[in-house]
Amino acid sequence: MDNWLAAKGFLPGYAFASDVIMVQFPDPEDDFARDPAVAIREFGPKAICYAHKNRWEVAGAPLAGKRDYRSFTRCPACGLTYCTEGGSRVKCECGAKLGLEFTAMRMPNVRVAKQTRIARWEELRESRAFVIEDSAEVDQPVIRSLVLKGPDNTEATLSFYKECQITTINFRSEFAEKQDRSKQEVPADLRHKPGYRLNDSGEWELRKSDEHTSDDDWYALYVTGSHDALLLEIGPVPDDGKRKEYQVTLRHALNLALSLALRQGPGEIRSFDIPCSEPSKVKILFYEATSGSAGALTRVMEDGYFRLVAEQALEALHYGRNGEDLMPQCAKACYQCLLDFQNQREHKYIDRTLVRDTLLWMLTAEIQTRNDENAWQQLISEISGRPGSENEKTFLELLRENGFPPPAKHHYPIPEETSPIAEIDYMIDTGKSRVHVLVDGSVHHDKWIHQIDENKRQGLRDAGYRIFEFDVSKAAESIKKLKEFLAG
Repeated sequence: MDNWLAAKGFLPGYAFASDVIMVQFPDPEDDFARDPAVAIREFGPKAICYAHKNRWEVAGAPLAGKRDYRSFTRCPACGLTYCTEGGSRVKCECGAKLGLEFTAMRMPNVRVAKQTRIARWEELRESRAFVIEDSAEVDQPVIRSLVLKGPDNTEATLSFYKECQITTINFRSEFAEKQDRSKQEVPADLRHKPGYRLNDSGEWELRKSDEHTSDDDWYALYVTGSHDALLLEIGPVPDDGKRKEYQVTLRHALNLALSLALRQGPGEIRSFDIPCSEPSKVKILFYEATSGSAGALTRVMEDGYFRLVAEQALEALHYGRNGEDLMPQCAKACYQCLLDFQNQREHKYIDRTLVRDTLLWMLTAEIQTRNDENAWQQLISEISGRPGSENEKTFLELLRENGFPPPAKHHYPIPEETSPIAEIDYMIDTGKSRVHVLVDGSVHHDKWIHQIDENKRQGLRDAGYRIFEFDVSKAAESIKKLKEFLAG
């Protein structure tokens, strides 16, 4: 059943893909769906795949349907990519001048064609690897932040973003034909030049490795989605000439630890480095592979949960809680800790010894919670002008003034898994306790009082929903009761 659901586009974590890419075979009964972030890596133009006991090549895309194009620009210094729709920018955050704009097409559904099986050495020659980069818009309001204080003024900040916009761009194939039909790796100065196009028959054409035609004749492919994300910023990092090795190792160690601590399967938590203009700091973004939210990463912000992540990372890297090396025969990394097939291109950078001290202080670090003022302002501006908005605005301001975290959700149905019975105004989640709040005077509160009978209200409470009715006219009393309700 799990395999069947996966083939139809359903994703782990009881979440459903908001968008999928179909891989189409000559027999429509053989078609299957893939998450866009997976499809752009595995089913790019001319990629080879095996399915239904045969070898296939991604030959083209259906001609029907509207194509979605966007303009992007990339910083040649740090590699950060920006979407330029709705206005272009001249400089990157790192201060460098941005490169020329290029066009990318949203990854379409793809068609595969059956291929003759070939010898292994020929398959290695024919296999495709792609020039792929991820980017994220992390300038949106932070829902919640944790600050970990370490030795020698070291500080790590964990910021949780609800539905962060993450874009993956597939620029071109890493290996391409030359004009004389011989093959070579694409030169470094052409790696990020767009390298695909569909001809009039819907067949993929690849840009040749030594072709210097205009970029306007070609495009890259992109996918984008909203994902719950966790941004780690840490610094100052060790200044020993191994910053790259440190960052790559820390990313893989924490990615594995998050998957273990949150009980997520392989590939359900993904991560990538974010370029940083400060040489003493590194930034790593972890995100849920499921577009939308499976509710996994938000648990990391619960009280003390990140210590469990640090402990899992140490254990995975063959270290005990006090830093003792439990497998000294593993010099830098092995397939029992961080090495695997997916990260083999970065094996040369991975060295578990570089992050041991960082993980040890994370395990015992003082953790402080920090709420972002922008998150409050966004929530308040969103509800302005709606029926009952004055009371809701007052409620939000009272929460902020009394040190509550910004609501984790607002205006949502319960139960979410079956037919909803009620609409709730706000969810307050402190990490230890969760309460569903109805603000008096709101549309949802009026329906709760006048349209939903007591049996249904009691049924929700019996099902474990903790519902609190907030009386704005008795603000001080209501705040006191809410604190007691959360503590209870």
